[in-house]
Amino acid sequence: PVCAVYTALTATNFIVQIRDKQGKTVMEKSVENNNEPKQLIQISISTLPAGVYSLSCEQDGKIFSSKFVVVE
Repeated sequence: PVCAVYTALTATNFIVQIRDKQGKTVMEKSVENNNEPKQLIQISISTLPAGVYSLSCEQDGKIFSSKFVVVE
């Protein structure tokens, strides 16, 4: 599983997306902000094949992203 700690910018909800190396969205999760300064979001990647992926969080029009690798 992947765990990401995301610092909420405002009290609005946000979207977490995982894209493959071709840019195709393979997972997406809408997250309700609970007004905590940090939230732990867990997304299982057990069904993803080996490869390079990008994880992004979008809130209020701002996108924060990072890459990760799934190995067999």
